[in-house]
Formats: sequence, structure tokens, C-alpha cells
Amino acid sequence: MADNFEFLDKLDSMLYADIKEAQKLFCDEYFNQSMVALRIFAENMSKKILNSNENHTFDDTLSTLKDRAKTDRQKEFLEDMYSIKQIGNKCAHGEDIEASVALGAIRCAFEAAINYYYFKKGPTKVDKLRFDD
Repeated sequence: MADNFEFLDKLDSMLYADIKEAQKLFCDEYFNQSMVALRIFAENMSKKILNSNENHTFDDTLSTLKDRAKTDRQKEFLEDMYSIKQIGNKCAHGEDIEASVALGAIRCAFEAAINYYYFKKGPTKVDKLRFDD
């Protein structure tokens, strides 16, 4: 798998480290562990968008972001976050998933990361990036 998230490194090295771990676990065929790491990435990214010093749960963060969502980009970001959260929760509770489901979740994370980049930097070349299996 190509490093689809390299663009995040300069913007947010901690988020980049989170997603690198998820990708590594996926490539090593630890799909459940990859999805748990991916959920952590999604939660951390959501909290950074909320930009609050309070200690919110992932549910609270997503709910607040949902209440504030106005644009299609914001709504798409939230759809990706909810999807990743759902898959990550299943895996954290022992439900096994197949490689195709894990890859789909990583694709969602890629789209969400592009939206995150947009939220932080505005329109850039990153918007034109495409996921590479």
C-alpha cells in the first residue's frame, strides 16, 4: 500500500503517526488492530477540528460537529468519521473483519484527512489527491 497520507506529515505529525500505524497494521494483515488504530486517528482528528480544550468523548465530539455542519464537505467528513467509528468499535469488541472492509475504512480516512487538511489550510493541491491501493 502506498503512503496515501504523507501530505499530513507537515500539517500534523501526530495525526500522521496515528495513520501510519493503522496503515502498517493493515499491510501486516492485522485488520482488526488496524481498525482500532484508525478509530483513534479519526477521534484525534475530530477533536482537533472541534478545537476545544474540554475532554469530550468521540460521540460528544461528533455530535457537536454534526450540529455545526453546514457544508457538504463538513457533512462528508462526518459520514467518514461515523463509518470509521462504527468499524473500529466492532473490531475493538472482537468482531473480525475482512481486508476489503478495512481497506474501505482506510479510504474513508483518506477522504476525511483531505477534508481535515482543507479545514486547516483551505483549497490546495491536496484536494486533487487520489487514494492509491
